[in-house]
Amino acid sequence: MHTVREASVLLKGGKTEQTMGPNTTLQHRALQVIEDIRAKVHAACGPTVSCADITVLATRDVVVTSGGPSYAVALGQRDRVAPASEDDVNALPSPFTASVPDLLRVFQSRGISDAGDLVALSGAHTIGRGICPFFQDRTDNPGGDAFVLKLKADCDRDPNRLQQLDVITSDAFNNAYYRALNTSRGVFTLDMALIRDARTTPIVRRFAQRKDAFFAQFARSIVKLSKVPRKPAGNVGEIRHRSCFRTNAGQSILVADSDFEAIIYILVKSRWPTPVPSPAGIRSHHPIEPPNVSSLPADEIAAGVPLLGRRCWRGRGGSSSSSGSGLFVLAKAFAVGVVLAMEFVHMLHDADEALTNPCLPAVPWRQFPFSGFVAMLAALGTLVIDFVGTHMYERKHRRKEE
Repeated sequence: MHTVREASVLLKGGKTEQTMGPNTTLQHRALQVIEDIRAKVHAACGPTVSCADITVLATRDVVVTSGGPSYAVALGQRDRVAPASEDDVNALPSPFTASVPDLLRVFQSRGISDAGDLVALSGAHTIGRGICPFFQDRTDNPGGDAFVLKLKADCDRDPNRLQQLDVITSDAFNNAYYRALNTSRGVFTLDMALIRDARTTPIVRRFAQRKDAFFAQFARSIVKLSKVPRKPAGNVGEIRHRSCFRTNAGQSILVADSDFEAIIYILVKSRWPTPVPSPAGIRSHHPIEPPNVSSLPADEIAAGVPLLGRRCWRGRGGSSSSSGSGLFVLAKAFAVGVVLAMEFVHMLHDADEALTNPCLPAVPWRQFPFSGFVAMLAALGTLVIDFVGTHMYERKHRRKEE
């Protein structure tokens, strides 16, 4: 589940998770669907949605479309930049596991200890497939079991076939998987263990009788599973913006809690080509972009006009209480107006693009840059105070001269 939630299972290559035991049967057509969705989402919204989020959303929608329950999906996950270790991948429950206590220990190692969670999550097999080697321990010793003998005959005819794990309704998400277990028609040894253990047998039978009970428990259990802490800890990674099948290779679109963290990261990244860890406070899905510095020279000139004007005026013998003071105030007001106008112009394009984005959330104010807005108000307030203070000082100075 970790590797799905973090999209590391999508990575392709010689030593990726797709080459590791439990994942060798992954359907590449299904993985391609995730990439196709990413391409369309990024074309509409830009690289703001991770492959991890797309995967969990697609999984939920497949469950619902197949007739299963809907459930809440936690979004905002970033994509891992490296595959999980082989030890982590192989820590998943094996289809050959015949012991419910062993299965429970695997779940407990991830913070899930309820037998109901184990049985409900196993119910995902209702739309699952498995290759013959994954239940060969049963077909090698079929005994007199008619169901296992049929599995053996099918695999002998076509060793590469995909066996439906729900032998009643293979493409519908329902409780038929449990009804099959009640008649000893589970495909994996793991499946049959659930109907043979005193802790799980009553749950299997209840789910076989009541689809609503299975749906309610499945929704709770999969949400609980989605909250298992990640390894390594924290939501670290990137948003893959070229393909879900490979990382951004040093061109990660990272996300930071503040513009300050973003600027520091960009400066360090530009000076040292070696990998730089992302800021610790990364949390949202707005890509970091280098700050727009094209207006800085013009801003500096505009801000310097009033100072240069006053120095020149005084150099010619002018007085701050003369009419030159009015010209100075006018020049300063004009320069400040130029500075503010340029900043608003630079903000206007980004604001228009954000407000017309087809992926604008229902409550956009949650993403409003209040820090920048407050900074702008503070700048305006400072100008007002400066103007009033300067005016009062000059009026007092004129009275002393009189």
